Amino acid sequence: MVRVITQETFNDVVKENIEEFDMSPEQAVEEAVLQFEAQGVDLSNIIKNVEITQGTHPLKGALDRLREALDSKTEELFKLSVKTVQQECDKDVASKILAGKEGGYSLLLDCFDTFKDSESQILTLKALLSLLSGYPDLFDSKGSKLLMRFLTPDCDTELTRYSLRVLRECCILHETNRQIIHSDLCESGLEHIFRQGVLKEACCLVRALCLDDDIRIQVSRAHEHARTMAIELLPPLTNLLKDSSISEEEVTEVVLTMSSLVVRNELCAKVNECGGLQNIREILFKHQDIERTARVSLILLKTLAGNDDVKAEIMADGSLVRTALFCIDHHSSSAALCGAGLGFISILALRSPVNSRILVSMNVPELIVSCIKQHPKDRAVQQRGAWAVRNIVSRSRDLCEEFLKLGIEELLVTAAQKHSECGDDVKAALRDLGCNVRLIEQWTGKGVSMQS
Repeated sequence: MVRVITQETFNDVVKENIEEFDMSPEQAVEEAVLQFEAQGVDLSNIIKNVEITQGTHPLKGALDRLREALDSKTEELFKLSVKTVQQECDKDVASKILAGKEGGYSLLLDCFDTFKDSESQILTLKALLSLLSGYPDLFDSKGSKLLMRFLTPDCDTELTRYSLRVLRECCILHETNRQIIHSDLCESGLEHIFRQGVLKEACCLVRALCLDDDIRIQVSRAHEHARTMAIELLPPLTNLLKDSSISEEEVTEVVLTMSSLVVRNELCAKVNECGGLQNIREILFKHQDIERTARVSLILLKTLAGNDDVKAEIMADGSLVRTALFCIDHHSSSAALCGAGLGFISILALRSPVNSRILVSMNVPELIVSCIKQHPKDRAVQQRGAWAVRNIVSRSRDLCEEFLKLGIEELLVTAAQKHSECGDDVKAALRDLGCNVRLIEQWTGKGVSMQS
């Protein structure tokens, strides 16, 4: 268990080193750090400099001046102070914690009502972003409702951009904040935040609302958040893919966001009804040389293919499958894209002998083997390669020879030795290929007769 202390405890030890052992302030701080580290104390939340131990610190001074600026409504003093707060909070988590203890969060919220010009509010948002990034515990419903004011369609683009960034940072590793923000966003309407100039930031916020990364919470509402947002957002996001005015980076962000929202079978069908497959085909064809765009498109296709009807339409559209396979081959040096592509192939072949035969006719076995060979150290590629092989041959054993003649057995055996985490998946593929594989019984009885 990690041991932690407060800033006050650290300061007291430094003072004791100065007074009892006649050390200089610098030596006292250094000795205190050594003492606590020897005891296994985590000092990541502690400011370790002379000023803080003597009751002074640039951040404290900046917050005091910020209070003075609020009382006197002095704009120049406000700007100097809020910039210092931002710079100090950017240094480390310990500085953010100190700012929180000194009331920095409430002070910054008060600045929005006192200094209302666009430049001042952007400065306040930047300081708030620096304070809350990596330390979102300070965020509350008051801050959420205040930031929602900057998400209206007629608001300055720069204000909206920084507000979306602050909201996103508050969602990371914090389930309670996600629920606050999701509730306020749904109340004010989601679709209007996807507008020119802030599309990337809006997409990042929506994906952050779908995270399940807070270990302090037993039950996450990530699935519910994704489902409720998907109903409103999937049609406009699908239509955005046809918009020639958005950049390649924005296209990638939209595709990623759609992947995080499609969490149910009926939502896959909804994307297809809105012309999603046709749009993705166009994106893959247009941006096939851009690795990241091709990769996220394959991820979305895999997600959509979880719906059997959509999967049938994907296979019926031969040009879409051929373009996807070309992208995998074209970017075969990218482990991340190979992993996404092999996942897509595996879902197409799942429980479908017909699809498996079509894929084999498109030289997919050679593609799978090539990916596995090129990325022997990447666990995801090895695991998803095993999935793809197994799904193709499990219901069509006559296709095993297509893989065996390419040396797949040796590759899978090596993968099982290097990556113990995917051993079961590799063994399942070897078993369905008809290879010799040693299966270990995970549980056996003790030979004692059971009595009812």
